[in-house]
Amino acid sequence: MEEKIYCSHCGALIEGDEYETVNGEIVCTDCYENHTTTCDRCGSVIWLDDSYGDEYTTLCSNCYHNHYTRCSCCDALLHEDDREAEMLAQRITPMDIAAYYVSPLGRAQATAEYTLKKCGRTTETLDWLHEFDRNLIIGSDGQRRIAWDKLPKDCTSVPLPVEGFTLKNI
Repeated sequence: MEEKIYCSHCGALIEGDEYETVNGEIVCTDCYENHTTTCDRCGSVIWLDDSYGDEYTTLCSNCYHNHYTRCSCCDALLHEDDREAEMLAQRITPMDIAAYYVSPLGRAQATAEYTLKKCGRTTETLDWLHEFDRNLIIGSDGQRRIAWDKLPKDCTSVPLPVEGFTLKNI
Protein backbone atom coordinates (compact mmCIF):
# COMPACT_ATOMS: atom_id res chain seq x y z
CA MET A 1 0.00 0.00 0.00
CA GLU A 2 1.36 3.38 -1.07
CA GLU A 3 1.72 6.06 1.61
CA LYS A 4 -0.52 9.09 1.04
CA ILE A 5 1.04 12.54 1.12
CA TYR A 6 -0.95 15.59 2.15
CA CYS A 7 -0.13 19.25 1.72
CA SER A 8 0.95 20.69 5.05
CA HIS A 9 -0.61 24.03 4.13
CA CYS A 10 -4.10 23.18 2.79
CA GLY A 11 -4.41 19.48 3.60
CA ALA A 12 -5.05 18.41 0.00
CA LEU A 13 -4.02 14.93 -1.09
CA ILE A 14 -0.89 15.12 -3.27
CA GLU A 15 -0.79 12.78 -6.23
CA GLY A 16 2.58 11.42 -7.38
CA ASP A 17 5.50 13.83 -7.41
CA GLU A 18 3.39 17.00 -7.72
CA TYR A 19 4.72 18.75 -4.62
CA GLU A 20 7.33 21.23 -3.43
CA THR A 21 8.95 21.83 -0.06
CA VAL A 22 8.91 25.07 1.92
CA ASN A 23 10.99 25.19 5.10
CA GLY A 24 11.05 21.38 5.13
CA GLU A 25 7.25 21.09 4.75
CA ILE A 26 5.66 19.28 1.82
CA VAL A 27 3.15 21.49 -0.01
CA CYS A 28 1.02 21.02 -3.10
CA THR A 29 1.87 22.87 -6.30
CA ASP A 30 -1.18 25.12 -5.92
CA CYS A 31 -0.13 26.31 -2.43
CA TYR A 32 3.46 26.73 -3.60
CA GLU A 33 2.40 28.92 -6.54
CA ASN A 34 -0.25 30.95 -4.69
CA HIS A 35 1.02 31.25 -1.11
CA THR A 36 4.80 31.49 -1.36
CA THR A 37 7.28 34.03 -2.67
CA THR A 38 11.04 34.32 -2.98
CA CYS A 39 13.29 36.47 -0.78
CA ASP A 40 14.84 39.17 -2.98
CA ARG A 41 18.13 39.03 -1.09
CA CYS A 42 18.93 35.33 -0.60
CA GLY A 43 16.47 33.59 -2.95
CA SER A 44 14.90 31.31 -0.33
CA VAL A 45 11.23 30.40 -0.71
CA ILE A 46 9.01 31.77 2.09
CA TRP A 47 5.31 31.97 2.85
CA LEU A 48 3.69 35.24 1.77
CA ASP A 49 2.55 35.76 5.36
CA ASP A 50 6.17 35.49 6.55
CA SER A 51 7.53 38.27 4.30
CA TYR A 52 9.21 41.09 6.23
CA GLY A 53 9.63 43.39 3.25
CA ASP A 54 7.46 46.10 1.81
CA GLU A 55 5.57 46.56 -1.46
CA TYR A 56 8.88 46.73 -3.38
CA THR A 57 11.12 44.25 -1.53
CA THR A 58 10.35 40.71 -0.37
CA LEU A 59 12.49 39.51 2.53
CA CYS A 60 12.75 36.39 4.65
CA SER A 61 13.09 36.81 8.41
CA ASN A 62 16.83 36.11 8.37
CA CYS A 63 17.65 38.69 5.68
CA TYR A 64 15.41 41.33 7.24
CA HIS A 65 16.90 40.95 10.72
CA ASN A 66 20.50 40.77 9.49
CA HIS A 67 20.55 43.33 6.67
CA TYR A 68 17.61 45.73 7.01
CA THR A 69 15.91 48.01 9.50
CA ARG A 70 12.90 50.31 9.50
CA CYS A 71 12.81 54.09 9.81
CA SER A 72 11.66 55.04 13.29
CA CYS A 73 9.64 57.95 11.88
CA CYS A 74 7.87 56.59 8.79
CA ASP A 75 8.48 52.80 9.01
CA ALA A 76 10.14 52.73 5.57
CA LEU A 77 12.34 49.71 4.88
CA LEU A 78 16.03 50.68 4.93
CA HIS A 79 19.01 48.64 3.68
CA GLU A 80 21.98 48.20 5.95
CA ASP A 81 24.17 46.99 3.09
CA ASP A 82 25.89 48.53 0.10
CA ARG A 83 23.07 48.37 -2.41
CA GLU A 84 22.33 52.09 -1.98
CA ALA A 85 25.98 52.96 -2.56
CA GLU A 86 25.90 50.98 -5.81
CA MET A 87 22.73 52.75 -6.95
CA LEU A 88 24.21 56.13 -6.03
CA ALA A 89 27.31 55.33 -8.10
CA GLN A 90 25.14 54.54 -11.14
CA ARG A 91 23.31 57.83 -10.76
CA ILE A 92 26.40 59.99 -10.15
CA THR A 93 28.69 58.47 -12.80
CA PRO A 94 27.17 60.32 -15.81
CA MET A 95 27.38 63.69 -14.03
CA ASP A 96 30.23 66.06 -14.85
CA ILE A 97 31.66 66.43 -11.34
CA ALA A 98 34.97 68.33 -11.14
CA ALA A 99 36.19 66.97 -7.80
CA TYR A 100 35.15 64.50 -5.14
CA TYR A 101 35.59 65.07 -1.40
CA VAL A 102 34.86 62.64 1.40
CA SER A 103 34.74 62.46 5.18
CA PRO A 104 37.52 60.57 6.98
CA LEU A 105 34.98 58.18 8.52
CA GLY A 106 35.15 54.59 7.29
CA ARG A 107 31.53 54.28 6.21
CA ALA A 108 31.74 57.47 4.13
CA GLN A 109 34.96 56.22 2.52
CA ALA A 110 33.38 52.85 1.69
CA THR A 111 30.28 54.48 0.19
CA ALA A 112 32.36 56.85 -1.96
CA GLU A 113 34.50 53.96 -3.22
CA TYR A 114 31.68 52.62 -5.44
CA THR A 115 31.38 55.93 -7.31
CA LEU A 116 35.13 56.51 -7.49
CA LYS A 117 35.78 53.08 -9.02
CA LYS A 118 32.91 53.43 -11.49
CA CYS A 119 34.14 56.90 -12.58
CA GLY A 120 37.84 56.01 -12.45
CA ARG A 121 38.42 58.94 -10.13
CA THR A 122 40.09 59.70 -6.81
CA THR A 123 38.92 61.74 -3.87
CA GLU A 124 40.35 64.15 -1.38
CA THR A 125 39.63 63.33 2.25
CA LEU A 126 38.79 66.42 4.29
CA ASP A 127 38.73 66.09 8.06
CA TRP A 128 36.12 68.82 8.52
CA LEU A 129 33.57 66.75 6.53
CA HIS A 130 33.14 64.29 9.42
CA GLU A 131 29.69 64.12 10.99
CA PHE A 132 28.96 66.72 13.62
CA ASP A 133 29.33 65.95 17.27
CA ARG A 134 25.78 65.80 18.54
CA ASN A 135 26.41 68.59 21.07
CA LEU A 136 27.89 71.69 19.52
CA ILE A 137 28.31 75.10 21.03
CA ILE A 138 27.09 77.56 18.46
CA GLY A 139 27.90 81.26 18.44
CA SER A 140 29.13 83.43 21.27
CA ASP A 141 26.14 82.85 23.57
CA GLY A 142 27.59 79.46 24.59
CA GLN A 143 24.17 77.79 24.40
CA ARG A 144 24.48 74.05 23.65
CA ARG A 145 22.65 72.99 20.52
CA ILE A 146 22.67 69.94 18.28
CA ALA A 147 23.98 69.96 14.70
CA TRP A 148 20.48 69.87 13.21
CA ASP A 149 19.90 73.37 14.66
CA LYS A 150 22.47 74.77 12.24
CA LEU A 151 21.36 76.17 8.91
CA PRO A 152 23.16 75.07 5.72
CA LYS A 153 24.65 78.57 5.37
CA ASP A 154 26.30 78.08 8.79
CA CYS A 155 28.22 75.08 7.47
CA THR A 156 29.18 76.15 3.95
CA SER A 157 31.93 78.63 4.67
CA VAL A 158 35.20 78.05 6.47
CA PRO A 159 35.80 80.75 9.10
CA LEU A 160 39.12 82.59 9.20
CA PRO A 161 41.28 81.72 12.19
CA VAL A 162 41.21 84.50 14.77
CA GLU A 163 42.66 84.77 18.22
CA GLY A 164 40.79 82.44 20.60
CA PHE A 165 39.10 80.59 17.73
CA THR A 166 38.16 76.93 18.36
CA LEU A 167 35.88 74.54 16.51
CA LYS A 168 33.41 74.82 19.38
CA ASN A 169 32.87 78.48 18.45
CA ILE A 170 31.56 77.66 14.98
